[in-house]
Amino acid sequence: MIANTVRQFARVQQRRTLSTSVPSGVRYGKSFGATWLGDKGAWPVIGIIGGALVFCGSFISNKIMFHPDVRITPSKRNADIRDWR
Repeated sequence: MIANTVRQFARVQQRRTLSTSVPSGVRYGKSFGATWLGDKGAWPVIGIIGGALVFCGSFISNKIMFHPDVRITPSKRNADIRDWR
């Protein structure tokens, strides 16, 4: 009975140590930029994310500056009838 318990405990411990270990791909001592820019396959991902950020930022700034429903000026915020001046 004790041997069976020890055997089961050893099996559980082996599974737990593999699940909680540090991944082998982790590189200590390298910066974030060196890790991402060192991999050529990450460049398209960086480009797509950068393009999406530029697109979203320009869309938001365009709507904030030019859309008639967005009112930043405090005097125009409470106006019931919009005159767009």
